[in-house]
Amino acid sequence: MSQSLVQAARRRGTTVAVSSGAASSEAAQSDISEFTFRFGLERKERTLRMAAPSEYERFVWSSLLRAAVLVEDYLFACVSSGAEPLTSVCKTLSSPVETALAIADVHLTLRTLRTLIDTLPRLDYVRTLA
Repeated sequence: MSQSLVQAARRRGTTVAVSSGAASSEAAQSDISEFTFRFGLERKERTLRMAAPSEYERFVWSSLLRAAVLVEDYLFACVSSGAEPLTSVCKTLSSPVETALAIADVHLTLRTLRTLIDTLPRLDYVRTLA
């Protein structure tokens, strides 16, 4: 797990149990059995199961993980297409409370626009694009 995620969660005073790399799903479930609110992150090749002691902490961790995945996917798309990543897009991706994406004073190339077109549908919380 990313150190920045753990540090951000600690600043917010949250705790989480993580089960990854367990030999079996039973072992994974026993690792997180002490916490009530379970959640996870599923990707094509891996599953990360987690649990938190409260619904609030589950929400915080889910938000942090989703933001980290969105930023990583955007940066990967930028590198793959040769586009320059935009700071405003990364900021919006990492904050689910941002409801507006403002792109100003930036030269938008075709590659950058394609990357934005691929990324924006995943931002269901963004209501305004300027």
